[in-house]
Amino acid sequence: MRPMTLWESDESCGKISLSGSFSGNTEEKIFIDNKLALEEIAYLICRGGWPQAFLLDKNKALDFAKDYLDTIIKFDANRINGKIKSSARIRALLRSFARHQEICASNSTIIRGFRQQLGSANKPANISGLY
Repeated sequence: MRPMTLWESDESCGKISLSGSFSGNTEEKIFIDNKLALEEIAYLICRGGWPQAFLLDKNKALDFAKDYLDTIIKFDANRINGKIKSSARIRALLRSFARHQEICASNSTIIRGFRQQLGSANKPANISGLY
């Protein structure tokens, strides 16, 4: 199952092409009148594009996204190389990545954030210390 775009869910007009914006083909600036409030935009970002989420009320749709992340942390991460990993450490690493996603953070910055999430105990020297 793949997530849907806001255009596919009829929550966007689809007038702006993300690939076109980065390819340099846009010669003029595009202005679109957005009818959504900032709170609605934040909700759409947090809900994500999972098709099942469109059928749920807002709180349950947000829980769906959270439960999906929990499933990745508890089950999928352990299938990568067959080693059992600490859920708390994986969650701390993901929080550190999320906190630094808007910048090109160095590995040491991400590890520092990872350590802050874990507190003073369980401080691995590097990311491979997750298991």
